[in-house]
Amino acid sequence: MTCIQFMRATAEELGKTTSELRRMDHVEQMEYVKKYFKMQENNVGMPTEQWTLEDVYYSIFSPKTIKLKPNDVVYQNSDGGYYNKNLYHDINKDGKITKSEIAENIRVNYKQGISEAG
Repeated sequence: MTCIQFMRATAEELGKTTSELRRMDHVEQMEYVKKYFKMQENNVGMPTEQWTLEDVYYSIFSPKTIKLKPNDVVYQNSDGGYYNKNLYHDINKDGKITKSEIAENIRVNYKQGISEAG
C-alpha cells in the first residue's frame, strides 16, 4: 500500500503513527491529508480557501513560507542542508532561495503537468 509521506512527528500531531497511516487505504489516508491542511491553516492563520497553488506547496515544503513576502529568503547557502536539498529552487544561483523563486518553479511545473496530461 502506498502511504502519504508524513514525517513521524507530523503523523503523531495528527494522532497516528506512520505505520498506522501506511496500513490505511487511499481514501482513509485522505482524511489525514485534510486534517494536515486544517492544522496548517490554524498554524499560519490563513484559511485554506485563501491559499494559492503555491501556498498549498509551501504548506508541505515549509509552512512558515506562506506568511513570507515574495522576496523573503526561505533558505540560504549558509543554512547548509536545507538549502542544498533544495538547490533546484535557487533559480538565479545567488545562494538564496526566495519565496518568489519557489513560486515560479511551482507555476512552471504545474503548467507542464497540465499540458502533458492534456
